[in-house]
Order: sequence, then C-alpha cells, then structure tokens
Amino acid sequence: MTEEQFLLFAAYSNNELTPQQDAELVELLNSSPQLMEEFEMELMLRRGINKEEILSKLSRNTTSGLEPADTFIEHTTKAIEQNAAQQEHKNIVPFTRRYRPLLAAAAVILIVLMVWLFATHKPENNIVKKKNNTPGIRDMPKDSGIAVHKDKNSNIKENNTSEEMYAANYQPYRGGIEDPVELGIQLNYYKEKKYKKVIALKKEDYETRGPGDTVLSLYADFYKALSYLETGNTAKASGMLNQIAGSKETPRTLLYNCNWYQAMTALKNNDITTCSQMLEDIKAQSKSPWQKNAADLLIQLGSIK
Repeated sequence: MTEEQFLLFAAYSNNELTPQQDAELVELLNSSPQLMEEFEMELMLRRGINKEEILSKLSRNTTSGLEPADTFIEHTTKAIEQNAAQQEHKNIVPFTRRYRPLLAAAAVILIVLMVWLFATHKPENNIVKKKNNTPGIRDMPKDSGIAVHKDKNSNIKENNTSEEMYAANYQPYRGGIEDPVELGIQLNYYKEKKYKKVIALKKEDYETRGPGDTVLSLYADFYKALSYLETGNTAKASGMLNQIAGSKETPRTLLYNCNWYQAMTALKNNDITTCSQMLEDIKAQSKSPWQKNAADLLIQLGSIK
C-alpha cells in the first residue's frame, strides 16, 4: 500500500472524501482485489475490531490462512456492520449499504425487462386445437392421400370468392396404399414438385409388366393431370381427369380421388355450377374419403351463389 493510498483510506474512514475522491476510491478498489482486502482490514482496525478474532473466524478447517477474497469481504463486512452502532458518531457508511440503492434500481429494471419480454413474446402453445372426430378419417392410414377436412363453417366468412375457397380447400395428393408401386418414382416427383418430369412421363417408363396395363396408365395420367393443375394448365388437367372418370376400368379408389380434383379444377376456373354438381356427386358417395370435404365446401359455395 502506497502512502497516497493509505491517506485516501484514512480520509474515507473519517468521512472526509470529496465526491470525486470517493469515485476514485471505488475504481481503485474494483481494480485490485488485494487492495480491497487491505482496505477492509484498515477499516476493521480503525473501528476497534479485534484483529485476532477476525483472523480466527476466517480460518478454514483449522488450517491457518485466509479464505478467498469474496468470502473474506463478506465476513469482514458483517463484522463491520455488527460494530456500526458503536461507530455512528463517525458517520461511516458500510460498504454494502453504500451500493444498496444501485442494487435496488437494477432489480427494478430487471423485473420491468422480464415483464416486457413476456408480454411481447407470449407463447402460442397454450392454444387448444379442436380434435378431429370425423368418422373414418382418424383410422385412415397416413399414406391414404386424404388430409383431414376442416370445420364446415370455418371458411364461410373469410373465403367468399372462388379463388379464396380454392386456396383454403385444395390439398396436394399425398398418395394412397392402392397406388401402383411401378409409379412410385413419378409420385415422388409430384410430391417434390418436379411437375415437368411427371408430365414428361412416357408409357415405356412405367409399363414394366408389358403394354396394355390400363390401370397403370390411368394412374400415370392421374399424376399428370395433378401436375398440370399445379402448373396452372387447368384445361389439360380437366380433360385428363374427365377421361379417367369416364373409364369403366378406373378403380373405385382412383375414381373417388379423381372426382374430388375435378371439383377443385372447376373451382379454380371459377366454374361454380360444375363444381357444385361435382360436389353433390361426391357427397352422395358414401365410401368416398372426400364426402365430408364436399359437404363442407358446398356450404361455403352457398355464400357466393
């Protein structure tokens, strides 16, 4: 400890520091833990605290020597505060009390910040979604190609144009358990939105079981029609879907899916009359996985007729 530092400590003990000197002392103590220890010891000695008693309290497991600086400061500060009543005439403010207002202000700022963060970033995971209780849908396999339909009244007010209704009700085909495995690559192209590759499909690319496999051709045309619909060529999509629906060899499952996308194509073309007729037919198909979707969409179409 230098003579200048010793005089600075003495002036602090006698409450003789100017505000500028007080700030210099704080900065000096914060920059030197060793000087902090010497400062605390000087305070103890000036306040008449028994040095031997303090040192004995700072021993660890009967091993001589001081505890770490933070523990040392904590113990010495407690000792100083216990003798504060005897030193009131000196008007010396204990080290911990000196910064109590700053700590309180910091705590208030922290609380306000936490409240602001909670208010502006409120989690949305407390919203309870409505459980789907539609018969048949919940037991359908994941690869059935059918998405869960929405509440029949959910879009009546929000979607009052054919374009909005198409966007709200259209669902890309996901494939079904009865889809031919020979066309698995083409279906994957469709799911990956590689529509040009699906449209470019030729019969020799999938007729691995020999020519004349009508069912395989019908499914290949179905994927092409869906790809045309995705690329905005509704005329081509409508023509191919009509051919598939009109074939006597079209499997029942494929027919159900084809009818739904026929209705979607008409809706995209703003042909409400054709769309409504298709939806009425689907609504009458008791085994169609799109029956409930068709009934819901018919209710929505009533708002723009």
